[in-house]
Amino acid sequence: MIEEWRPIDIEEIKGFYEVSNTGRVKRLKRAVVSETGRRMTLKEKQRALVPDAKGYLNVKLNNKKFHKTMKVHRLVAMAFIENPENKPQINHKDGIKTNNCVENLEWVTNHENALHGYGIGLFDKANELKKTNLLGNKNGNKKIEVIRKKDNQKFIFESGLKASLNFGYSRTYFQMVINRFDGENKKYKARYI
Repeated sequence: MIEEWRPIDIEEIKGFYEVSNTGRVKRLKRAVVSETGRRMTLKEKQRALVPDAKGYLNVKLNNKKFHKTMKVHRLVAMAFIENPENKPQINHKDGIKTNNCVENLEWVTNHENALHGYGIGLFDKANELKKTNLLGNKNGNKKIEVIRKKDNQKFIFESGLKASLNFGYSRTYFQMVINRFDGENKKYKARYI
């Protein structure tokens, strides 16, 4: 693929930055005046792309009055992909959040994005991780002991999830009792064993 560069079309930074069809971002060469009145020239420079907590690549864009962190895939889509239906989200066709090549991106609705994620198995992976965390109480696969206060009866379960479901509570009920309430509330005492 031949790399093509286009301006980032955000009013406050027009003429300061460009994005490429491969997902790179650069600052353009320009003359600036410092706060002390000194004139200097900023050289053209590639911007660092930093992953956020969800794994998407971000880039910081700024000038004197504008400071904003933007998602790279959104910048690529805005510059290279028409959006006649004004769809709000950008989908990574291959499911890889760091692959911001224009061929891998498309404008979608929230519903279309979710359907695509299920179709290629992204949600299955995320749900499996959540399930593992719940079953293991984020403390490994530790057993849990629950004492019902009204009759002082002791129960042992393979996980907090199984204990919570057994008593008819939400999936993380006993995990919350242990972690937030020091292992005790009005009805139960609980601890990992």
